[in-house]
Amino acid sequence: MLCVDTWLGSKEHWEKPEEPSSDEWSHLNLQIRNGEPQFINFFKRNVEDSGFGQQVEILRCPTQFSESKLRSRWADADLCYVDADHSLLAVYQDISLLHRCCPDATIFGDDYLWSGVRLALAMFATRNRLKVFVDAKYGASQWVIVDRGDAELQNEIHKRGWRRRRPISMILEEARIYLGIRLPRLLRITIDAVRSFAASDKNLKSGTRSL
Repeated sequence: MLCVDTWLGSKEHWEKPEEPSSDEWSHLNLQIRNGEPQFINFFKRNVEDSGFGQQVEILRCPTQFSESKLRSRWADADLCYVDADHSLLAVYQDISLLHRCCPDATIFGDDYLWSGVRLALAMFATRNRLKVFVDAKYGASQWVIVDRGDAELQNEIHKRGWRRRRPISMILEEARIYLGIRLPRLLRITIDAVRSFAASDKNLKSGTRSL
């Protein structure tokens, strides 16, 4: 098993270092010592404690730097799990890299509920004519990409309660969330624009009549 990560924490861990918090994205969870987050040490300890120390290879680098390693030693991988940067571009690049370097692997991952993950999956599935399934039983967080022709895997996924998400549905989900958050402001802007136009039109007509 190859594990690729920087182990520097997510962007969310670094956004508000001055604010104490108890949630999973707290800056305190980095437990920085001498300028270095301790995630890598926690990971190594967990791997050893689970008994997989001899089976796990660690590659500490950004995902995109791992391409030569993936191509040379892991091109025949069966499974690739993605749980890294949640931004649209990063997720799309990670999935594309794995699809390119490990062409026969089933790619799956976490955090479907994040906007960047959903949109990246929608774009990638559309471009490569693939299907996306989401685990509907446990909060719809886990996802998997399936080849359209792999009927056996699709049937197995259905039996386990996973449901297909079409790219257009994922995009509409994101649009609904986006508008739900910003709709009041959008309405105010629209109303103000209409009022301004009406006032300008009224002044113009008044001026025309005075002539």
